[in-house]
Amino acid sequence: MKFEVLISCMHQTDMQIIKRSNLENIQTLIINQCNTENEQIISSGKHRMLNTNTKGLSKSRNLAIDNSEADICLLSDDDEIFVDDLEKIITDGYTKFPDADIIIFKLS
Repeated sequence: MKFEVLISCMHQTDMQIIKRSNLENIQTLIINQCNTENEQIISSGKHRMLNTNTKGLSKSRNLAIDNSEADICLLSDDDEIFVDDLEKIITDGYTKFPDADIIIFKLS
């Protein structure tokens, strides 16, 4: 199972959000709502950033889902900080409940 974190944010100039969120070792797609004229994807290892002028959280999340390369996605905001074993926790949940379409996790 391929896992990816989908982050919606605005006006990012780099991928520092990956480090701030503790996602250095996890596949991540950032939807960066900014003032770009053309949509563009920037890739760096496990991480991709799609710069778009599309605005709105729902539109951003739908764009992230449309561009995801994973079987399991975690929708995230730009102010979340994740635990070290995030990917294992999430994928174990889907192993335990293989018929689930959506699982809600409480992580603190």
